[in-house]
Amino acid sequence: MRRFQTIALTTAAAVAATGAAAWALHDRPAALTDGTGQSCDQVDHGTDADAAKAVTGLTSGTRSALDAARKAATRAGLTLTVNSGYRSAAYQQRVYDCWVKQTGSAQAARQHALPPSESAHVAGFAIDVAPPAAATWLEHSKGGYGLCRRYGNEPWHFEYQASYKADGCPALLSHP
Repeated sequence: MRRFQTIALTTAAAVAATGAAAWALHDRPAALTDGTGQSCDQVDHGTDADAAKAVTGLTSGTRSALDAARKAATRAGLTLTVNSGYRSAAYQQRVYDCWVKQTGSAQAARQHALPPSESAHVAGFAIDVAPPAAATWLEHSKGGYGLCRRYGNEPWHFEYQASYKADGCPALLSHP
């Protein structure tokens, strides 16, 4: 289970008041460090500064797609939350370095995380979705919101591309 900050859209009133999506952070565990005996996907690699930009750092297209998907999920009786969104290059480097240390090589680490220069999280196009029922629902939308699952080994990871709305989702890659 991923242990990153969970991000939830606040009330429609807050959205209307700000004229943009207003986001609140909750359930953010204390930061963990390498050497805790936990898998890298159980470690919160973020800082408070990273958490503050988790959604605001996403591209406007990604934020709009996420908002539309969240509203549709709510209508379907689901709560769609985001465990991880935008990541700074430093944040992604910490994730990648953890996997290098845990797997023993940069090549093996790439099956779990990409270096910052290749990460859609760093580019502002990726979100990790929870709970599993919401991720499954979003995957079944087949890109209708511009969000597609990208990796076979990460059922929570979705990336935004405007073309997905018209063209549907590309085939899954086995891993990052």
